[in-house]
Amino acid sequence: MTTKRKCLQASRPPSRSGSRLAAIVLALAATSAYAADRLHAGEWEVTYDTGSSVKVCMKPADVDLYNGDEKTIRGRLEQKFSGHGGCALNDLKVSGDRIAVTATCNGATHTETTTYHGDSYDQENSTGKKAHAKRIGACPG
Repeated sequence: MTTKRKCLQASRPPSRSGSRLAAIVLALAATSAYAADRLHAGEWEVTYDTGSSVKVCMKPADVDLYNGDEKTIRGRLEQKFSGHGGCALNDLKVSGDRIAVTATCNGATHTETTTYHGDSYDQENSTGKKAHAKRIGACPG
């Protein structure tokens, strides 16, 4: 298993179809009153179905979006996608602990569905790629 440590702003999953969508979704930040229900701040290890993994420090400001309401999430996603040439948000569905994002990047449309459990989450995209993440403690340093 390969493990890499990266800061949240620079993190990317291993190269694969839809990786730009995953990188954008992972790097989002905003504010919300729904905090701490879906995701908690700290160091996270994301393991992909390929066996590779990456460690990501998610600060409180970084996780606020994931704990937000649909309007907050949509606004931040649209803002983030507009900054990445070739990507556009097509659809967003937020239901309890689940967020599904459909986006088109460089002509390819992908859906990524994430189910949050506070200190872990499971993610699957429309190509069948899966990831599991778990909070492993406080961010280093």
